[in-house]
Amino acid sequence: MPSKFNIRTPAADVAAGSVKAFCASLSVIVLEAMRAAVAIALRARTRHRRNRQARAVYDALRQLDDRDLHDLGFDRSEITSVASEVTGLTKGTRVRALVTLRQPAVCTRS
Repeated sequence: MPSKFNIRTPAADVAAGSVKAFCASLSVIVLEAMRAAVAIALRARTRHRRNRQARAVYDALRQLDDRDLHDLGFDRSEITSVASEVTGLTKGTRVRALVTLRQPAVCTRS
């Protein structure tokens, strides 16, 4: 006489299939959650780098006197927005900032 532990029933097969399906669904959900977390972390890192760059540009421009700033084409009150535009934190509206973002510096000899 077989023991009750060796008997397989259709209900047991269905239950085992349900567990497998649940585990597969759960693994997909966990994988997507991990991908979303990585994407959020990468966006945060990019934003942090841009903020650091903007702060460095701001500090460098702040050390210039008003005459030098005027030679560059803007006023002291525009330093924050210029730093943001040059580093890509905000949409560029100044022609000089847009040119700086699109073209590398070129040295020519006269």
